[in-house]
Amino acid sequence: MGSLYQVVYTGELQPGTSPDQAARGFADVFKVDEDKARALVLGEQEHVLKKDVDEVNARRYREILLEIGLQVRVETAAGELLDDSPAADFRARAPEMTLADAPARQPAPPSEPPPSEPAATDADRPQPTLDPYAPPSSEVRRPAPDGVSPTHVRAGHGWRWVTCGIEHLRRAPVAWIGAVAILFTITLVLVMIPLIGSLASALISPILLGGLMLAAHGQRSGRPMRPASIFDAFAQYGGRLATVGALYLVGTVVVTILLGILMAAVIGGMMGIDPAQLEQQDPAMLMDLMGPTILLLLLGVLALTLPLVMAYWFAPALVVLNGMTAVEAMKASLRGCLKNILPFLVYGLAWMLIGFLALIPMLLIMAVFPPATGGADSTLVYLPVLFATMLVVSPIMIASMYCGYRDIFRAETQ
Repeated sequence: MGSLYQVVYTGELQPGTSPDQAARGFADVFKVDEDKARALVLGEQEHVLKKDVDEVNARRYREILLEIGLQVRVETAAGELLDDSPAADFRARAPEMTLADAPARQPAPPSEPPPSEPAATDADRPQPTLDPYAPPSSEVRRPAPDGVSPTHVRAGHGWRWVTCGIEHLRRAPVAWIGAVAILFTITLVLVMIPLIGSLASALISPILLGGLMLAAHGQRSGRPMRPASIFDAFAQYGGRLATVGALYLVGTVVVTILLGILMAAVIGGMMGIDPAQLEQQDPAMLMDLMGPTILLLLLGVLALTLPLVMAYWFAPALVVLNGMTAVEAMKASLRGCLKNILPFLVYGLAWMLIGFLALIPMLLIMAVFPPATGGADSTLVYLPVLFATMLVVSPIMIASMYCGYRDIFRAETQ
C-alpha cells in the first residue's frame, strides 16, 4: 500500500487572487457556508484540509484548491513533501480543521501601544475593509499579456493531450456529446444560410469554443459539465472571441489570395509552353514535369496556413481563461505552438491514427452492406454512422485543446 498524504492550506493565496474571490470559490466548490469559508481562507494560518488520502486523491484536492487560488502543499504525516509541493517557511505542524469546523472570524481586540512607543497616527491604524463590489477609485491595471509565457514541453506530451481529452469525455460523456451536437447543429444551420451564414459561423465558432474551454476548466476544478456550457462565453467574452473569429477570417482571405498569386506565378511560369503542346505531351512526362511544382504548392500552402491555425488554436482558451484581448491571445497562441513543434507533430500523428480508427465502423458497414452501383447518393446512407463517430471523437479533440493549453501555458498536463 502506498503512502497516505494530507493536504495542507498554507494560509496564503496565489499571487493576484482576490481574497473575496477565493472565499466565494471555496464555498462554491466545497458546498460550505461562505462565512466559514471566508474565516478559513482569510485566517492566515495553516490548516490540514484533508488527511489520510492516497496520492491520486491528494493531487486532485491540491489541483482544485490551486484553481480556487489557495496555496497548498501535500505531505505525509511525517512531513515528507509530495514532489513539487512548496515547503513551509516554518515547519510547525498545521492544525487539522475540517470545513464544518471553520470558526466564524472574530475581529482582533484593540491593543494599546506600549508606553515607550509613540501613539499611532491615523495613517498607522488599520483602515476599514473596502467594499469589494464598489467601483475602483483608481485605474485598474491588467497584468501584461507577456506575463503568460508559453513553456516548452517534451514531444511525448502531444500524446498526453489526447489521453487527457479522453479522460474529460469519460467523466461526462453525455454532457460533452450533447455540447458537440449543439455545436454541429448551429454550424450546419449557419452554413446553409446564403452569404452571411459562413460569416456568422466564423464569428460564432470561437465563442462556442470559448464556452467549451470554460466548461473543461470548470470540469477540472470539480464543477459539473453541462451541454449548455457551450454558451457560457457569450455574455462576458463574446466580443473578444468574435474578434478572434474575424481576424482568423481575414487571415484566411489573405492566405487564399496569396496562394492564388503563388499558383498563378508557378503554373504560369510553367505554362510558357503552348497549351496545345501540353496536350500532346506524354502523361508520364507531364507528371514528371508537374511533380516539383505540386510539391512547391503544397509547401506554400503549409507555410501560409499553419501560422494562421497556430494563432487560432489556443486563442479561445487564452481569452476566457487569461483575460487577453483577441490580438494578444492570437500572438501568445502562435508563440506557444512554435515553441512546441515536436509535441504538435506527435499530436498530429495521434490524430491521424484516431481518424483512421474512426472510419473503421463505416468501412465495416460498407463492406457488409455495399452501396448500390450507379449512384453517388447511395453512399449518403452511411453518413449517420460517420456523424455518430464524430460525436465521440470531436469532444476528445476539443478537450485535448484545453489540455494542451494547460500544459503549455500553465505547466500542467494531467
